[in-house]
Amino acid sequence: MRFGLGLRGEPDLRVSRVATLSRADAGSLSFLANPRYRKQMQSTHATAVLVGPEHEADCPVAALIDPNPYLAYARIADLLHPRPTPAAGIHSTAVVSPGARIAPSASVGPLAVVEDDAHIGERAILGPGCIVQRAA
Repeated sequence: MRFGLGLRGEPDLRVSRVATLSRADAGSLSFLANPRYRKQMQSTHATAVLVGPEHEADCPVAALIDPNPYLAYARIADLLHPRPTPAAGIHSTAVVSPGARIAPSASVGPLAVVEDDAHIGERAILGPGCIVQRAA
């Protein structure tokens, strides 16, 4: 398994999205990291739930087991719902010093600031409002 998780349940089940325990339906993966939500897990319609080893026995559906279910869930969510990669280039509202070096494949987002002598490497992504100061 890609994430090194334990499995209790049918190995051929498929999930295509993530959802909260209360909103999950067939094809959804959910997680239980806070014991306060155990009751919601008991009534979930998720195909599988990511749980810590201490909650495996209480899970009414297929269980993916990891000591840190929240982190495993975040990694899987990122795989199932990848964030779009911004286009290369410098946004029109970014402020870039003429002495900065920006790789052609880098993306400098809206309202970002890149100071003199800063170097932004290949495929780097500076999100909105990021500030890169000159090296000391």
